[in-house]
Amino acid sequence: MSGSKVHLGPPFERGDSKNGWLPADATEFPVRGKNYLKDKKKTASQPSAFRLAGVHGFTAAQKIPFVTASPYLASMERTVRSNGSVPFLFVMHFDISPQHLVLAFELDEAVLSQDSAFANVWKHFLEGDDAYKSERIKLITSMVEASWVVRRAVGKPVPALLGNKLPCTWRQTDSVLECTCDVSASMVARVILGVVRGACRDIVCDLILLIESRQTDELPERIIGGARVFRMDMPTFPPVGDGSSELLSQPPEEVPEEHVEEMLQQRDPDEVYTEGEVEESAANGESPAKKEGKEEEKARGGSDKKGAEKGAKQKQKD
Repeated sequence: MSGSKVHLGPPFERGDSKNGWLPADATEFPVRGKNYLKDKKKTASQPSAFRLAGVHGFTAAQKIPFVTASPYLASMERTVRSNGSVPFLFVMHFDISPQHLVLAFELDEAVLSQDSAFANVWKHFLEGDDAYKSERIKLITSMVEASWVVRRAVGKPVPALLGNKLPCTWRQTDSVLECTCDVSASMVARVILGVVRGACRDIVCDLILLIESRQTDELPERIIGGARVFRMDMPTFPPVGDGSSELLSQPPEEVPEEHVEEMLQQRDPDEVYTEGEVEESAANGESPAKKEGKEEEKARGGSDKKGAEKGAKQKQKD
């Protein structure tokens, strides 16, 4: 990385074609509200604090610890302001060996002056060590278009603390923060990835990133950024480095059904769909994340209504 460029690997085209991408709508996703520590209520996120600058992908035979530190990878031109500075760049690097998927986000500096809660959580995040960051970075995976088999394997679009499930390593400079997440390190993740690989040509999904807020001055939460990725055909990700081309001819291995069932048994029940729930979300043609948010709001509203009715009856008695 040097000057106004950063190494990220071969870029994918913006759009809804194969291996395409568009920014995801952060406002569709419920996050911790202002008084979450007291009432546990969630609210729709504000628009993303970062702008999705690009999505990149490649196939590599060798291990790539950090894309931003790999000089032989293709580089992306960074946005340069009128004063010559560049926006802070957050890079999410999913190591799904032998493939790699990279999301690059540029910070909207205006957010830091307009949203004190996000400014606080972002400051604490940058100042924290690797363990601190790994304990707070969250991913929401929401299947927009996918088969029942894929939806069931991936699970509900609930925030998952990445560091609790997968090894995350960090590289930080004055203007770049990269998180490399080793997706193949977990048995559960490997099974899910195997199911996704076999159907990736037909999947459209949202990948949403945020920092978990645990203090009053960090609330409400706000999504860092998100990408809607379209039909990511992983076996076609361009090869990078020696021995990588041969990997493209290897067909994805089928995941035995018993492995999927074993994986589901190890998951938190709140993360797993029932057959009826998956079929309902697909039939409604609605984003599962939006549906989850509506159901939570409906349940909360019903609870509030019952509480109000109970209070009114008690008042009448008094």
